[in-house]
Amino acid sequence: MPDGFVFGNHQFLAPGERAPPRRPGRAAPIAGAPAPACFAGMVRPAGAASPAAGSLLRGDFCGHGEPTYTVFDVVLDGHDVVDVCVEHDDESEVRLVLCRAGPTHPWRVLFDAAWVEQGEGLIGLEAGPAGAEQVARITSHTERGHAAVGLEYPHDAGSAEEVSWLTIHVRDPGGDETFTMVDAALM
Repeated sequence: MPDGFVFGNHQFLAPGERAPPRRPGRAAPIAGAPAPACFAGMVRPAGAASPAAGSLLRGDFCGHGEPTYTVFDVVLDGHDVVDVCVEHDDESEVRLVLCRAGPTHPWRVLFDAAWVEQGEGLIGLEAGPAGAEQVARITSHTERGHAAVGLEYPHDAGSAEEVSWLTIHVRDPGGDETFTMVDAALM
């Protein structure tokens, strides 16, 4: 029996403990797991009826192939259809994703490329409104839709913030197409 971090209905291996070479995949996200601190008050666990979660619920997004993941719907101030705005760099790579409940609500950070560059998952990040400098960076058109976040964890994670992969899906509330906005290794 592993003696590592307990997270929802899953117990991770202790740091340094080797995972078996062939591990069965999960058929579902880790149940009962809380969101990382940076998403506090922004998300709820995604269920089968989630408009944007789709393949995230099967773990298809897990870039490192780990069978340990969580999936959350973005819900801001009770709204599950949110404004989403993106900043791209010169190569069309996503640098920043902000979301808000609507035009009178504050922007919140859903993704920042600095998280990838730091290589520490979501450790040390806190929830809160986006800063003025982040909001000023947004120049693209605001889209309205359902959003979901998939988070993959390494086999020896020690906290909800030790996220190794992050994927964001967005779906038009009136449409039937879901697209991947972010698919990034964080560790």
